[in-house]
Amino acid sequence: MLKHTRMRTALAAMAVATAWTFAPPARAAFIASMQQAGSDVVMTGSGSINLADMSLFDSRSDAGSNVFPNQALVKLGPATPGPFYWYISLNTGPVSLGTIAQTFANTGSGDYVAIYGNGSALGVPVGYVSNTPLVDTATFTNATFASIGVTPGLYVWSWGSATDGSYDTFTLQIDAVPEPATALMLGVPVAFTWLARRRPRVR
Repeated sequence: MLKHTRMRTALAAMAVATAWTFAPPARAAFIASMQQAGSDVVMTGSGSINLADMSLFDSRSDAGSNVFPNQALVKLGPATPGPFYWYISLNTGPVSLGTIAQTFANTGSGDYVAIYGNGSALGVPVGYVSNTPLVDTATFTNATFASIGVTPGLYVWSWGSATDGSYDTFTLQIDAVPEPATALMLGVPVAFTWLARRRPRVR
């Protein structure tokens, strides 16, 4: 009985490990979050972007970090204007995040990165090279989700093609609560630790 129990436990752990190893890789190369932090709304972003299947259509100095909910426009990075490369050819994604017009961030830092759902466009720093790391933040002081007009939820834009390896996504999470998939990812290591500790002791 003890041998069978240990075998079932080992097989369960192997099944979880196999599913974890061979699950399709997450395609969200750039992930941004917007959260209420006390009396402020804070956006943070990190990751990289693949531009292989995008077309450059503009290079200009543009406004700094802001949100334009009824256009699905989100910009992260410095709050002051700066140089952007704008690319087009988003495949899919929302064209609205809410109902209110533009609200500019009070402070921001890092790399300029933007998504413009209603314009099917993506913004990156001038001179950006595909797949290099990007990190940024922006803060709206004395603000709430309601005051800047965003609707909490998970928003994903995609571009490129899986056949040539150019497929990529920009993900925005407007909420303080982790998505179930995120919670599952965080829980897998805990599950392995629990299984290891549940090994029966042989007397």
